[in-house]
Amino acid sequence: MDKEGWKRKLVDMIWALHGAVGMADDWKHFSAQMAEQGHLTRRVDLWRFLACCPMSLREFGKALNEEVRRVDKAPILLGYSMGARLALHALLEDARQSAESGERALWQGAILVAPHTGLREDQKLARQVQDAEWAALALQGDWETFLERWNAQAILQPSGSKHSDHSNDFDSTGENNRGGNVPEEGSIPWADRRSLKPRRQAVARSFMDWSSGVQDDLRSELHYIQAKLLWMTGEEDKKFSNIAQQALELLPSAQHVTIPACGHRVPWEQPERFRQEVSQWLSNNHFRG
Repeated sequence: MDKEGWKRKLVDMIWALHGAVGMADDWKHFSAQMAEQGHLTRRVDLWRFLACCPMSLREFGKALNEEVRRVDKAPILLGYSMGARLALHALLEDARQSAESGERALWQGAILVAPHTGLREDQKLARQVQDAEWAALALQGDWETFLERWNAQAILQPSGSKHSDHSNDFDSTGENNRGGNVPEEGSIPWADRRSLKPRRQAVARSFMDWSSGVQDDLRSELHYIQAKLLWMTGEEDKKFSNIAQQALELLPSAQHVTIPACGHRVPWEQPERFRQEVSQWLSNNHFRG
């Protein structure tokens, strides 16, 4: 296809946000697949937002929206776990600005993979303490040891493992994201977290600034979101599937899709089914085309 033909074929730009201890290249396989269908994916490096200074969840939402608005007038947002929580903040900031200005909202739609809408107040202090420990290990500990301990959390194990049912478990940030580079059978590899070592300061800061321990409970604000939503969870990810069901009671226009035989890491445990669901949703909503 020539350059002009490619431009005509592109119908959506998807801005993809990775998870905790994750990398923009985690979306490399997905972006290649979607490009074949004419959907351009911007793999956002979240660590650059924390490279120099602290940044709250709500400040991130504003910063991302300002960046995207300069180059894309009708974007689609995609977030996984921590990235999905960040996406929720971007959507809420967009709704606030749209209401104040009277202008059309920036985000056309959003695909949210297993975000947490917020902890109860009585849970937050314990989460903050745990996150401080993770931050210290990420910043000052042996990097390989940090990755090993992060990956060893039972809730991070793939569907079908002996630890795959963790409806009552929670990792330190409210996220699930394996940090290794060995995929399970039928899944796809993700980027090697060992290369994140030079950016350990930003990773450590994320445990403080973007922890679920400092996040507001967003349920009372969800109804402000104007974008169309596809909320996805794995069938075996009971806790986050329950969170999704509760959230959708407040979002009647949103769609919840549960992926069978899948845990928390939907885009990597079931990549083809994930791609199919995203593609169908984009097609059904006719965002640009």
